[in-house]
Amino acid sequence: MTFDLQREQSLQSDEHFLAPTNILARFETTEPLPQTQTPSALRSELHPHQQQALTFLQLRERGWNTAGNDRGIWTKETNASGAACYTNIITGQQQQETPPSWRGGILADEMGLGKTLSMIALIASDKDAESPTKPLNHLQDRRRRIDATLVVVPPSTLSVWETQLVTHLRPNKIAWIKHHAKHRFNPAATAHQPDIVITTYQTIECEKRKRGSDADSLLSLQWHRIILDEAHVIRNRATATAKAVASLHATCRWAVSGTPIQNRLSDFVALFKFLQFQPYDDPRTFDDDIASLWRENNIEEAVERVKRLFACVMLRRLKTTIALPERRDMVVRIPFSREEEAHYRRIERPVKEMLDDATQTNSSGTAGLWVSAIQQINKLRIACNLGLAAADSQNYRPPVPLWSRLADDDITQKIIATRVSMGEASCEQCLQLVDLPVCYSRCGRLYCAGCAPLLSSQMSTPCPCGSAVPCSLQPFLSAPAITTTPYLTPPSETSASPSDVEGCETNDASSKVRALVSDIRSNLAEKRYFPPSSVVFSFWTSSLDMVQRALKTAGIHCVRIDGKVSTSGRRRALERFQNDDATRVALLTISCGAVGIDLTAASRAHLLEPQWNPSLEDQALARIHRIGQTRPVTTIRYIMRDSFEEVKFPHYREWRVPG
Repeated sequence: MTFDLQREQSLQSDEHFLAPTNILARFETTEPLPQTQTPSALRSELHPHQQQALTFLQLRERGWNTAGNDRGIWTKETNASGAACYTNIITGQQQQETPPSWRGGILADEMGLGKTLSMIALIASDKDAESPTKPLNHLQDRRRRIDATLVVVPPSTLSVWETQLVTHLRPNKIAWIKHHAKHRFNPAATAHQPDIVITTYQTIECEKRKRGSDADSLLSLQWHRIILDEAHVIRNRATATAKAVASLHATCRWAVSGTPIQNRLSDFVALFKFLQFQPYDDPRTFDDDIASLWRENNIEEAVERVKRLFACVMLRRLKTTIALPERRDMVVRIPFSREEEAHYRRIERPVKEMLDDATQTNSSGTAGLWVSAIQQINKLRIACNLGLAAADSQNYRPPVPLWSRLADDDITQKIIATRVSMGEASCEQCLQLVDLPVCYSRCGRLYCAGCAPLLSSQMSTPCPCGSAVPCSLQPFLSAPAITTTPYLTPPSETSASPSDVEGCETNDASSKVRALVSDIRSNLAEKRYFPPSSVVFSFWTSSLDMVQRALKTAGIHCVRIDGKVSTSGRRRALERFQNDDATRVALLTISCGAVGIDLTAASRAHLLEPQWNPSLEDQALARIHRIGQTRPVTTIRYIMRDSFEEVKFPHYREWRVPG
């Protein structure tokens, strides 16, 4: 989520919930749906589950059917006095007023099932429709109506959508235009209106701040349809981006995300706000009817209500719906060396004492103690990855604990650091999960390494806090100026090792890293025409530094993508990974591998450490095991034996950020 630190200082932790994966695991669309024929504008044939998705999408764009034979919150009945009334199937409550209709919903198929193609098919089906969908009566106003679909995406998926459109559509059947950076769509100046306009979340938010509903703004138009891709990025309804997106005008609205819940059940409220899904676009109503049941420990009824709610608005199928190549999940437990264990136990002892004290005092709800607990746990996590290097301050500059560079009484900055380490902080500008290094503004917003330098060229753009110009930035760490980490290791070079581990000999790689490199080397050595390619995920760039250095020593070439790599650099790295037979390994930070990237060139995925947010692991692995994968997939999770990450971390990572 993006940050507003004034709000973060008043953290609350009174929401009770199941872990996100547990909530979604309890819901799957199982009712049969007829298959709609592939639209004529598509040259790619839809899979059966995508044809069923098209049926669902088209049905939901017709609005409510209160006759009781279709998905919907409301059923129309006759009360005892003979008057018509409407019953809410979630709560059983009745009302006489006709509920407002709406069109759209959530496509939440599990990652890897081709949701983008399903949405392209919906757009293409407009060409085959006998008559276009008319705006709902309560949506008709003086705004200029445009019979086009607005697709809103994170910057990292902009090129993905363009590629998908080129791949799946017949030439000259569907016209699209990009509204981003120097490319602008001006409806008044465009002779032939496009069928699709693709833009980014931050473009919408920027136009909201600068121009509001000016005539040349995307917010001034009444769109036929709006599609939010990776819609979970607006899960914090308090952010300027979520508010800007919700202010768009359209007849039909769609939210697309394989992980619509990231942290808590109330993540759905922001999606409902965008969808105008009444009455549950109101946080109070959602809390009264749904979330409050968890606080009252009425879990069974809460789950049933959530299922009924999801069935009305959401389509979600699992990967078992289609025939993907086999996926084998492995957990490798690695013993510490004698020296590593001695170092680890010295680090572990005070951490365990602190956590025990916190449990005994029953004060874990306070933000200060919560942050301290997380930072101590992260010390153990990084020690599991780096072994002796984590304890050698002379040879290694650890990025964790980040808060060691901050004032002890600055709880706000400690909270930032903790959220970053838990994979729950996003850049204010591009909405991507932040990766180190990061900058933060005077008004308390985070910016990634790629976006921070761009703000200096936007001095005429108001700040999200309301200031007429962007607030000044400062680096979160006392580090050198932001630079680009080399994103690949050229085959002709054997140096180019990251400076963060300079001085740490590669033969001192940790036991975990040695096990990883050993597995990669043994698989590459197998006598095959096409040895399997591997992807290595880690939250910490310092861990990837050690892996990269060890791979270099082993003579294994790799590409690397982390938060400091530009969009064009990522594209070049992926092209080399996909096309260069000499490059069989890709190193990615988990934040970069979780969104908008196709890694089906690999068939082995290595998770160097468990993540605080299990959804990040699921998203990253789904980039490999998805439609387009032709080989059996193996995933390997690395755990240090008898360590905190084996014994205690599975319990502690059920925590979520308060607030």
